[in-house]
Amino acid sequence: AIGAADAVFLALRTNGHRDALDAVAAQVAPGVPVIIGSQISFSAAYLARALERRGQQNLIVALSTTITTGRRHGPLTVLVSNIRKDVGLATLPAGLRDEGLALCTALFGERFTPREDVLAIALSSVSPQVHLALSMLNFTRIEKAEVWDQNGCSTEAVAALITALDEERCAIARVHGVEVQSMAGHKSGSFGAVAPSLAELFRQMAAKGQGSKGPTSTETRYVTEDVPFGIAGMVV
Repeated sequence: AIGAADAVFLALRTNGHRDALDAVAAQVAPGVPVIIGSQISFSAAYLARALERRGQQNLIVALSTTITTGRRHGPLTVLVSNIRKDVGLATLPAGLRDEGLALCTALFGERFTPREDVLAIALSSVSPQVHLALSMLNFTRIEKAEVWDQNGCSTEAVAALITALDEERCAIARVHGVEVQSMAGHKSGSFGAVAPSLAELFRQMAAKGQGSKGPTSTETRYVTEDVPFGIAGMVV
């Protein structure tokens, strides 16, 4: 399928990216663009190096977050709870950004904001910060497989931890000379939510029924994906 594709879109948890990208690099034809949505880690750079070893250079588009949010309900049903209005975009090579923007706009509509480079994209995802705080401070709910609302359980203490982690992410980005959107800016761009504090923003979103239910297994991607491929990369 990859060998005959006009474009390749990778929609996969980050802890599965390496094997998938190795397969893409071995099969994708020259000139076929590859879109990675979303890039929490440095998947675009990994793929670019794999293609370079083959003497090949393809347009690689890195997206800062997923285009939609939602959860799987059974083997054949997915509940889409939101289609994001603002998704960051960068490319490798960087000079092909306009081409990458045009491709994604043609495929998914006008919802993309060009960013400086893939480093800005790698530091733009807020999922690791949100999910680390949520899973740590609601871990007994997860372990007991309770049904719980993520925004409704994002209390003042949870919001304070998310804010502290988010400020650290933004500080790392500034050190590397790139601008990233704050957590509040991300929520506003994704859900149209505006509030004087993060805790109030979560309350408003919960009241509107926005967001998803929390995970009900300790094997959640909040632990297996966001910690090793999101938080760990910033700590290093």
